[in-house]
Amino acid sequence: MIVYTKSGLSPGGSLGCLGEKFDKFGRSIYSKETDMDASIFHVITRGLDGRDLFPDESYYNHFMRLVSYYRYDPELRFTDYIKLSKKIREQMIKEDKPKVNIIAYVLMPNHFHFLIDENDEGYVTKFFSRLLNSYTRYFNQKNKRKGTLYQHSIKKFKVMDEYYLLHLTRYIHLNPVSAGLVERPEEWKYSSYLEYLGESKVKLCDFERYLMVNPDSYKKFTEDRIDYQRSLEIIKSALK
Repeated sequence: MIVYTKSGLSPGGSLGCLGEKFDKFGRSIYSKETDMDASIFHVITRGLDGRDLFPDESYYNHFMRLVSYYRYDPELRFTDYIKLSKKIREQMIKEDKPKVNIIAYVLMPNHFHFLIDENDEGYVTKFFSRLLNSYTRYFNQKNKRKGTLYQHSIKKFKVMDEYYLLHLTRYIHLNPVSAGLVERPEEWKYSSYLEYLGESKVKLCDFERYLMVNPDSYKKFTEDRIDYQRSLEIIKSALK
């Protein structure tokens, strides 16, 4: 068993076998959000003027707590929610169903990527609005600053089909390697890669609803692309 999408086998798990289309930098070609009826989006946000969004581990961890919380469209702000007893907090989450399903993600020092599906139409935009506003308040309070934190609110693209979805998960998981932050994707703590390998203590993603992944095959599928994706980063840097 290699790597499957829900509609069939991804032949050989290899980029060259799928007939996919890429631009000159190796980026997948997928439609803007207005072109498709699907509800799966690739979402990207960058720090203002290249600013680091996550100066240390505590920032990454807080951001992920906000992600886990706001995907349920809660009535309370996170700062009010954490004042409740643990029992009440757990009960609130049990009674709700998430409004978005997270398929894959990576947090980089100055930007992040999410593959995300909305269960309620239009909630992706609301989710990121609440998430980014909450994180900005946290960041600004810790750093005694004011104003926006992001280069733009979000860039949101609809994913064209399941094969592109599969390849986007790999592109996302290889971001830390391409940027030279780690040698192997499993060394980066702030992505969903270890969930795909079945090695994470944290369960945030619902990728099984969209992709049937054999951990060993997915690891090979991803890591076979490391050198190529690194070379693309060098080319892009040289062209800036």
